Amino acid sequence: MEYNSNSNSNTEIMSDDLKNILMYYQSVLRNIGVFSTLSITLFTFSFFFHRKNKLIATCLHIISFIMLIIVFFIAHFLSYDINIILKKNIDFYTQNKIIIDKWMNIIKIIYYFLIALLIVFFILILNDLARDGYITLFLQKFNLHIKKSVKKSVKN
Repeated sequence: MEYNSNSNSNTEIMSDDLKNILMYYQSVLRNIGVFSTLSITLFTFSFFFHRKNKLIATCLHIISFIMLIIVFFIAHFLSYDINIILKKNIDFYTQNKIIIDKWMNIIKIIYYFLIALLIVFFILILNDLARDGYITLFLQKFNLHIKKSVKKSVKN
């Protein structure tokens, strides 16, 4: 059986447009996986420094949290880009609805996973900052600043 390059697109297994969209999707999905894994690894590695240098551990926590936020935006941009492509090509979407919808469900699952991970990271970072005394130090300095500005405004 020979492959006929002039065959009708309905008889092809997958159209070139669908292949291109899936290649883009899977490439970005791979980047999401790499960066989220790197973020989780940095966060886990920071626990090594808790006893040695708390400042380094806190910085690594914050860097991993920022990286996870970037991963969330990458996932958002992927979903946004795919939706723009599909809105411009309604016929293409209707022909490939089943395939596209199952891949878009993966993005929704990744959103929920990233949101849960961001919440966990945020709580752990706040816990570390409170335990190490950084939050009370910040609040004390902020409180002094407020008291000074209030005294200046009362004098005027």
